[in-house]
Amino acid sequence: MKIVVFFFIFVSFVSIWLLCVTFVFPLEGRVRKEILEKTPIGIKFEEVLRFCKDQNLNCSSSKNTGYFDRNDKKEVGVQSIWVVLEKKVTSPVTVRWIGAYWGFDENGELIDVMIRRTVDSL
Repeated sequence: MKIVVFFFIFVSFVSIWLLCVTFVFPLEGRVRKEILEKTPIGIKFEEVLRFCKDQNLNCSSSKNTGYFDRNDKKEVGVQSIWVVLEKKVTSPVTVRWIGAYWGFDENGELIDVMIRRTVDSL
């Protein structure tokens, strides 16, 4: 019985890893590339806000703080803009979110973009 439970847990972890490698990380990379094509590094804070408005994106912004990069565990920039690009109910108890975060330096110039995909469940 212990072998069956261990095997089930092992197969589950391998399946999740394969799912992430196949779908999650490439998706984030593609979305980041598309965002950077439209809002390249160095673009001004106000221009990204205009991009959001032109694309009918409901962006939020802060002139006082950057965004927090969970991978590097640090704040990126001193100003930021963020938006939910997609919100999808994937099951009765889970919701998938894809968000974009722009970080700007003290001159209001874009220094980095992060795409973050999360899944929330009840």
